[in-house]
Formats: sequence, C-alpha cells, structure tokens
Amino acid sequence: MLIQTFFRQRSLTLFALYFAASGCIAACVAYPLWHLMPGFEFDKVLSRAAILAAAVLLLPLGRWLALSRAEIGLKDFDGRQFAGYWLLGYLLILPPSVAFVLIDFRVFDVRVLDDIGEASRVALMAVVSGLLVGLFEEVLFRGVLLSLWRRTSARWAVVGSSTVYALVHFVESAEPVSEPGWLSGFAQLSGAFAPLLEPRAYWDSFLGLFLLGVGLCWVRMRTGSLWPCIALHGAFVMFLKIYKDVTIRDIDVPLAWVVGSYDNFVGLLTSLWLVLVLAGMWYYRRR
Repeated sequence: MLIQTFFRQRSLTLFALYFAASGCIAACVAYPLWHLMPGFEFDKVLSRAAILAAAVLLLPLGRWLALSRAEIGLKDFDGRQFAGYWLLGYLLILPPSVAFVLIDFRVFDVRVLDDIGEASRVALMAVVSGLLVGLFEEVLFRGVLLSLWRRTSARWAVVGSSTVYALVHFVESAEPVSEPGWLSGFAQLSGAFAPLLEPRAYWDSFLGLFLLGVGLCWVRMRTGSLWPCIALHGAFVMFLKIYKDVTIRDIDVPLAWVVGSYDNFVGLLTSLWLVLVLAGMWYYRRR
C-alpha cells in the first residue's frame, strides 16, 4: 500500500511538472513567435505555443511514467471501428445542435456556402482541427492520465481524469497585451488560473465537459482502445467547427440560459443530453 501511494504521488507530480514545463516553454517562445506571426494577438500565440509544447512533451512523459502504447490504448488501429465511432460522434452531437436551432439560439447563415473556396477552407480546417484536437486531448486525458490513475483505482481514474479534463478548458490567459515583451508570456500565465476561482461563471459548462469526459472514459475502458475516443472527439470538434461557421448565435432568446457561456454550446441542455446518453450506456452494460 505504501509503495502504491508513493508511486501515485510520484506519477501525479510528474504529470503536474509536465503541465508546468509546457507553460514555461510556451512563455519563453511566445514573444519571438509573435514577431513571426503578424496579425495574431499575443495571447493566441501563447495558447498555441502551449499546446505545441504539450504535444511535443507527451512522448517523454509517457516514457517517464513507463506507459506503453498498449496501456495508453494506441495499439491495433481498426479503420472500420474508427469510421463507425466517427459517425456515432455526429449522431450524438446532432440532437443538441438541432435543439439550439429550434429555440432560436442558433440561426442558420449560409453565406459561407456561397463561396466554394471559403466553404472548402472551412471544411478542411474542421477535419484537420478534429483530428489534431481529438488525438492530442485523448492521448493526454483518456490515454496517459486515465491509464496512470487506473493503476490504483479505476473509479477514481474516471472521476479524476474527467475533472482535470473539464477544468483545463477554463484556464485562460489574462487580458490581451498591448505591447508584448519577453516576460509577457509569464505575466499572462500568472493570471491564467484566475477564472477557476469563479465557478459560478462556468459551472454549467464544467458539468457538460465532465460528463463528456466520463462518457469517453467509459468508451476507452469498454473497448480497450483509445482510437474510438479519438474518433468520437474528432467528430465532435469537426461538427462544431462547421456548425458555428454556418450559424449565428442569439444570446437574447428566452432559453439562452440553457447554453453555457464557455463555447456557447456546452451547458445545461447538453449536460441533460449527456446524462441521458450515459444512462443508456449504463443500461446497455447491465443488459
């Protein structure tokens, strides 16, 4: 028991250091990158640098934690299974998307479809974003973190990894910097965790993201593979990218309160839908 406790503390410490190292690297390179990326706001450059640093450090993190590809779930890719779960992702996200249109929170704006070139660019960016975001976030949360916690407790692995997954979405940079400098990245990161101290502002979106994390953990543990999770997550991101480009939101409608303010999608209504989906998954498992 003592050895397990030590291993768990050591592993979680390494995981925390991984996040800290990603942030420090991003803070160091954000200023020179900002000069190489004219037209981009500094906080956007910083966030992308942090994601890139985190992606690069994933491989050494897995080695430090002695996680194999099989334990993470990246072994034996099945193309038919991947395509099936990608399609399932579309079907799962469709009901709340239709509901937002029915309550007039989202109104279709097909002007982007009038330009074939712009429509093609939107579709291509949606596919690329879906694959990259799905791969990175699933490897990190349902791959590394879930597998790490499962070594001690499967139940707390689901709760812990889903909580961390939900919380990181609300880590945001401070106000945009008017005149960036070499230390601006560190100044931005110092206030990035401040939004977490205001749970009333994001609790509904947090609930939805937490439930989504629980569902993805169930798929990961049920299938024994991370690829279905990557497919589901990628489908969600791709669908939302296109959905938001062809619709306009109206925050003044009476039922706008059922939609979270985080991304104007995840909120109470999507949380209710996810509860129904999870209940169906539980019933399926019992049968």
